[in-house]
Amino acid sequence: LQTVRVARRVSDKLNEYDEEVQKVVGIFAPHLGAGHVFETRTTEWRIVSKAVDLEPLTLKSALGAPRSPV
Repeated sequence: LQTVRVARRVSDKLNEYDEEVQKVVGIFAPHLGAGHVFETRTTEWRIVSKAVDLEPLTLKSALGAPRSPV
């Protein structure tokens, strides 16, 4: 029976409590050793706030116009 495990590495950055943070980097098979890591997380993502439209919403119809053209 061969198993596959999650490979983790300690991040360079500390969290807000000055603790080491382990990041998931891929998978490895214990029977091959920890040196054989298959990296699955090669791209680092970051969360950004939603872009705000600079133009205000413009109405193309009169204020009293119905919502549908029917």
